[in-house]
Amino acid sequence: MLSEWPKEGFDELYERMRRDFPANERPPKTALQGQIKQGKLKALRLDADDAIGAAYALVAGKEGLLITHLAVEPALRLKGYGSLLLMDLKDAYKGQSDYLIVEVELPDGAADEAERHLREKRVAFYERIGFIGYENLPYSIFGVPMMVMIWPINRKPLPAASDAKAMVKGAYRLFLPALLMGQVRFR
Repeated sequence: MLSEWPKEGFDELYERMRRDFPANERPPKTALQGQIKQGKLKALRLDADDAIGAAYALVAGKEGLLITHLAVEPALRLKGYGSLLLMDLKDAYKGQSDYLIVEVELPDGAADEAERHLREKRVAFYERIGFIGYENLPYSIFGVPMMVMIWPINRKPLPAASDAKAMVKGAYRLFLPALLMGQVRFR
């Protein structure tokens, strides 16, 4: 079952993010806490069976719902919880958003073969769910080359690259300070 992460549990959420994402991929703790309190970002968690918080995601957006962070508890990985979280997100936002959007690091930018393999696995995971990558939409955030992937959730056609770009920028404008919007770069 998908629900909002309890506000009183923010410290636990941030500790999980510290474990699951490198420092350059997660916002500062106080900034993130403020964004969630102000409703600019939503922190959601998947509770399944006896696993409270089996997976979690941070999301923002309207027409396109941008998933900024998604992780599964390490002991529960490769057991379908990430897919279940995405399916529940699709169902929860079906009437509010037309697309789920993720950003995936490009395999070609990997530092070594192990990192390249990990990035390829991430792309393949999202493709299995139904996401489609925009390989023709050069994009980076905070200097990290990414690929935008979109999953139409309301039987809408895949948006044109220019519309995908507008959705990503629009989602970031909801929570990223104007000073940092220059770090969201499309070429």
